[in-house]
Amino acid sequence: MKTKDLCMLFAGLFLVGCSADEEIANVSTSESNAISFNVVSNNPQTKATMIDSTDDLKQHNLEVFAFRDDAYYMGSNTDGRSWSDHGVELTYQVNCWDYTDADATYNWPHQEALDFYAVAPSESVDVSSFGSVSISPSTKQFVCYLSDETKPIHIDAMYAMKLGVKKDDAPNGTVQLKFKHALSQIVFKAKKNDKSQSVTVEIKKMQLYNVANKGTFTFPGTGQANGIWVTDPTTKSFYNIDFVANSPITVESGRVVTNLSDGKPLLCIPQTLTAWDHSSSNPITGDRENEITDIKGFSFLRIECKIYDGNHYFVGGEDNYGYTYVPFSATWEEGKRYIYTLCFGAGYNANGSEIDIVPITFDAEVTDWVNEDSDITDF
Repeated sequence: MKTKDLCMLFAGLFLVGCSADEEIANVSTSESNAISFNVVSNNPQTKATMIDSTDDLKQHNLEVFAFRDDAYYMGSNTDGRSWSDHGVELTYQVNCWDYTDADATYNWPHQEALDFYAVAPSESVDVSSFGSVSISPSTKQFVCYLSDETKPIHIDAMYAMKLGVKKDDAPNGTVQLKFKHALSQIVFKAKKNDKSQSVTVEIKKMQLYNVANKGTFTFPGTGQANGIWVTDPTTKSFYNIDFVANSPITVESGRVVTNLSDGKPLLCIPQTLTAWDHSSSNPITGDRENEITDIKGFSFLRIECKIYDGNHYFVGGEDNYGYTYVPFSATWEEGKRYIYTLCFGAGYNANGSEIDIVPITFDAEVTDWVNEDSDITDF
């Protein structure tokens, strides 16, 4: 049952993260049987679509589905195709969250429980971040197709669910949704190790190769804390690492850490990367960026840089930059930030031979938007 011309108050939607939640106070009240939602935000960091606060979230729409007795209650599949599901869109309007379409306001059923599923930002559906949404009574999924080198738009993907909710369970008819990030954040930094303090390192460009940029996300089932990602192995590509400052960036001396992508984290589908086996039998071939992605599925960093000591250049030259290649392995999980600090050293050339100074190693920090240190051993 729907009602018209009712301004719904959405006083808080939750974004799960490490900082304190900021509640939006009720601006008005409405005595009705209409379903409303609470909206709260925190400080997630994204790359292109910045949703760092509640005010940022107000700039984007939300898409909500609800099911009753294994049938659509809010939202629908208008043409019978599983990839064309349409939820009910919510928009922040002046001082409250409202149904974007005033004719799409939904009332609570009398006693029946509803299962709610939501995605945000809804405007990313069917464009960059969400390739398609299939939230139906039998399937709770979306296909995520992230940008690569040919499509530089990169949008966050978030989801929420609240199951078995009756009107009496929802204070003032308000559903409490907790939004979680479905993707992983990747941040790069750099420093010099103790044996390379006399070496100058200038980084012009950096790319991460053989990362799947398309996958299907299934909402968590009973007893599951997180959703399940299945990546498409045919869509591996490379990503340019956006630097925090104009390149080239010179890595500072001492134990100072130089930010590379801090403030512009890369958003990736959670997955496991297998490091390139650097050897003469498995060389990296091809000079053009898009010709060297298929190295037996192995992952690596390609760093365009100069590394020199006095007048001796280990990588590049006085008037040109060269390349060093670093094997890269990882297991990424949803909603976590991974901070990789490259410890120069040098790395390997395209043939897999070690450049004749101390190799690059990693310091790695993994967070749930809460710090947790871990180390990656030398390669």
